[in-house]
Amino acid sequence: MAWSKTRIAAALVAWFCVCFAYQWWHRDRNAGPTETAAAIELPPVAAPAAERTPVRPAGLAFPPTAAGASPPLAPREDGRPRRLAPLPAPSAEPEDAGEMPVVVGFVHKTDIFRDSSTDYETQRRVVNEGIVSTADDKPLTITVIDTDVPTQESSQATFVLPKGGEKHFGMHDGLTMASGDQLTLRSPPYRDRVQQIP
Repeated sequence: MAWSKTRIAAALVAWFCVCFAYQWWHRDRNAGPTETAAAIELPPVAAPAAERTPVRPAGLAFPPTAAGASPPLAPREDGRPRRLAPLPAPSAEPEDAGEMPVVVGFVHKTDIFRDSSTDYETQRRVVNEGIVSTADDKPLTITVIDTDVPTQESSQATFVLPKGGEKHFGMHDGLTMASGDQLTLRSPPYRDRVQQIP
């Protein structure tokens, strides 16, 4: 009788273990997939817009933006921005003041000099000398350009012609002053005065 109880107890223990193992095994198989953290989807971030350089329409100027500059113009009643006045076109040439208020003449003079090729003997030669005069009430700064037309070689001199005065110029000013040379008198803003030496 005691042996029969022992077998019964062992059988119950074995049965309990089998049932426990069976339930445990089925619990793992029937269990759903492991929950994972939901992925957080972030909204797309727009790339920073590239800085645009304002384009100035032809003939228009931007309002000043430096410190202390005048404030921008207020928009018009219809909401559109005001257009600035067109910039004045740059002057291609200086203002033409007309003919130079001078009178130019020439004289032939006999010049006495010592020639080094003849042991410095006294020689005589005829030279050209220019005379320029003005009746204007202000002085004029005049540049004289003496050009040899065939060779285009030139010499020049600059002097101030006093108001209402007269000035002689020639070889002593560094000018060639040969007959047939082209003589140009220049005094901006007046037009050039061009004459030929007789």
